[in-house]
Amino acid sequence: MSLARTDENELLTALHGGVVEDRPWALFLERLRARIEADCCCLWARRNTGGWSPIELAKSRKSTGMGNIEALAAFDTMRPSRIYRQAEMVGEGSPDIREDGDGRHMMIGHGQGREVILSAYIAQDEFQAGDAALLLNLAPHMHVAFRIYDALLRQRLKSTMLDHILADMATGWILLDGQGRVLETSMIARTMIEERQALLVGSDGRLHCVGQDAQSALEAAMADSRNLPRAAWLDIDPPLQMVVTEPTEDAGRHMPTARYQLLIRKIRESVMKDGQYLKELFGLTRSEALLAARIAEGDSIVQAADALSLTPETARNYSKRIYAKTGTRGQADLVRLLLGGVSVLG
Repeated sequence: MSLARTDENELLTALHGGVVEDRPWALFLERLRARIEADCCCLWARRNTGGWSPIELAKSRKSTGMGNIEALAAFDTMRPSRIYRQAEMVGEGSPDIREDGDGRHMMIGHGQGREVILSAYIAQDEFQAGDAALLLNLAPHMHVAFRIYDALLRQRLKSTMLDHILADMATGWILLDGQGRVLETSMIARTMIEERQALLVGSDGRLHCVGQDAQSALEAAMADSRNLPRAAWLDIDPPLQMVVTEPTEDAGRHMPTARYQLLIRKIRESVMKDGQYLKELFGLTRSEALLAARIAEGDSIVQAADALSLTPETARNYSKRIYAKTGTRGQADLVRLLLGGVSVLG
């Protein structure tokens, strides 16, 4: 039996549209519960530590809880895309499941060993044969929806990790359309806008720079794309630099209205921390690592020696050992090596 037109309109739209909602399956489960006249419908996901946890639940007003569909040990023995009756789930593996009422359970496998279980329960009645058929017809659609949702979660994870790495490097970006309206931002740029730190967004969605020099550079870049790239200081305290360029090829492909890309870099006072990473990466002693960190921050050997309470001669001896351990040929070479490595990530 195929899905009815009303099922396609009500259930499938909620199922597939739910992947972008804050509670992806809430509307789908509520509509399914009403459609099969169940007391409650629940989606379960396997925990990393074993067992199952509910990820979404829809229940009627008269239902006091999940009733007879508490997490079942018998879930582990289920096969994908088969309907299991309540009586099949009762046994030694599921001591808390009572035999009153009626339930239907179905496992949906969606790749890489991940499964979701859909459970429905009714306390005072029995499900009809058409209800089980409906669930089976929904199975392939649920399989697709969960795979899409997994893919979106992975992309969000990658985006979040990249945002945090860029934030550690004090780097941000903003995509603008041809009118200067903000299309998308990195985390650090979004924070700057929210805190009105050198950047503002008007009621029309257009980006504005607080500093006049930066605003002039932005306007000049947008007035004639032949002026790209354009660079300017966004702020002096804290020191912020920006450059306006064309969007990357990937950005332009996925967001066709993007015309400009604003790159932001905050010049931080310290990126070397206490030199801990330098010790681990190059086998430096603590004193050598601290001296290397000061040099990377722009100190001369004499200035670094004074800051670390070393004599200039001791600092010079340390620096020779640092150059030997890092394979660098001098102070400038050392700075390039350290500022190009993971130490700046802190």
